[in-house]
Amino acid sequence: RGALARYVRFGIAPLDAALRGGIPKGASFALQGPPGWEKGAVALRFAKEGLDCGGSVVIVSSGRGPEDLFAELEALGVDCAKHVKSKALVIVDYYSCRMRSVSGFEESPGAIACSEDVTNLGLALGSAVRTLKQTPVMRAVLDFTSYSAVMDDPETGYEFLAMAKAKLSKAGLTSLF
Repeated sequence: RGALARYVRFGIAPLDAALRGGIPKGASFALQGPPGWEKGAVALRFAKEGLDCGGSVVIVSSGRGPEDLFAELEALGVDCAKHVKSKALVIVDYYSCRMRSVSGFEESPGAIACSEDVTNLGLALGSAVRTLKQTPVMRAVLDFTSYSAVMDDPETGYEFLAMAKAKLSKAGLTSLF
């Protein structure tokens, strides 16, 4: 579970057992499936497990705002205020720009809201990674529930995902897309 771990657990015993201990530390994985709440639930358990193990987590969300994510994590038993204060938890909010005007990106405790411009999303992700407390195991969850609706075209989306994967990998994060 610590710095010498070769695998990063999801925190879901049957899934961790099926994966023979979790996913390789530092790797990036895509979680795919039909519409439904299950992918989000698995992603939040992955984030919770990271925080429970003393790690750091950045979450990028296009499907719900930081308040909802904090509430869902709190319902799982995560002390979000403690983790935000220690900079072990940062949310990149790519959702709120559809509800209100966001210029560039705006930082607040535990969250970074950004405009719809994919360049600003990349800048916000970089800021979140730099802000994140350095721990032996760091995780990223990129939740793009309505991603296809907010990207200009598939090529732009692919380019962003490739850039995000490279940025997170270079920073040593184990990522779940």
